[in-house]
Amino acid sequence: MLHLCLHHLGVRITLSELQSEFWIIRGRQEFKKILRECLPCKVFKQKKSQLIEALLPADRVNATKPFHVTGIDLAGPLYARKYQSVGKAYIALFTSVITKALHLELISDLSYLTSISYVTLEEVLLQEERRPRQVWERALALKLIPDIDGIQRTYRLKCDGKTIARPIQLVIPLEIDHGWENVEE
Repeated sequence: MLHLCLHHLGVRITLSELQSEFWIIRGRQEFKKILRECLPCKVFKQKKSQLIEALLPADRVNATKPFHVTGIDLAGPLYARKYQSVGKAYIALFTSVITKALHLELISDLSYLTSISYVTLEEVLLQEERRPRQVWERALALKLIPDIDGIQRTYRLKCDGKTIARPIQLVIPLEIDHGWENVEE
């Protein structure tokens, strides 16, 4: 009953409170028995259960460099003053999906983000929506094909001995150079 009056405190405090008036032989062992049978104490001292986590696929846990997979967000236009003139400015936020690192850039016009130079005779990946990134096909970029309006929107590629055409949006340049300058169309 003393254990309940002391709001389920431990053996040492309960025993010292009782020993202020009485002395019980082997009191510590007796109080440990009482604590083992006390349901609120059992629930409170019970270890937390650990969830068993499923194994992640190997392609998701491989170590990669920061900014290997990047998201770009734009904010603006913001009106910025440089000396006496006021102009539009934009904020480009580059986010690394892997490390959650952020990189901010202040840009004066949006042509900065669209000025990607498309180089021919380099190895590229062919993006396919329904396939994981690790199994995309490699190809060799041969030539940019202009549309009727003169804007280049399509690549001519060499893949598995065949020549194919793909939109620029589905062609991802690789950061490697194999020295294929002598490849003919």
